[in-house]
Amino acid sequence: MKFAKTSLKAMFAVAGMVVASSSFAYSIAGGGTTTDYTGGTYASYGGLSLPCSVDFHLTLNSGGSTAEVDSVTINGSSACSAVTVNVAGSNHDSSQPYSSWHVSTAVSIGGTQYSVTISNVWIKIPYLNNVVCTGTVSGTMDNSNGSFTFTSNLSASNGGQCAVGSNPSLSSSPKVTAP
Repeated sequence: MKFAKTSLKAMFAVAGMVVASSSFAYSIAGGGTTTDYTGGTYASYGGLSLPCSVDFHLTLNSGGSTAEVDSVTINGSSACSAVTVNVAGSNHDSSQPYSSWHVSTAVSIGGTQYSVTISNVWIKIPYLNNVVCTGTVSGTMDNSNGSFTFTSNLSASNGGQCAVGSNPSLSSSPKVTAP
């Protein structure tokens, strides 16, 4: 019995070290604390789809284990420019208090790939039946090129879900990496 308890404690200690070592702090090329992710995105709701270009400004938190998207600019067409969000930038919705989107700690999923989530997302899209999409975006960061690729379903204010995603991925400049 004592051997079994000791073995279980050792197993949990090793498992804890493996889990702890699979989460990584972010780093930005040149030692900076901010970067911009830019590229194509889309949002779909109610049978309609809206492709746009975005610029997410990301700031590392102290220690770099998490980050915040603290400014968003959306463009590409007049329908894209009308999209509003709950963070600063030219697309801020004046009915919403300024907030930020929270970027999780990167978790290794193998090779150069890291799982990342962005929570506190709030997007109002007039072109898509004036729907407000809220929730968490999940995606993959690739250390080989600093890109972020995502496809997620968010809750829709008009019922159902909004689909959002990168098209095909967002690029960071300066480059962001996880380990």
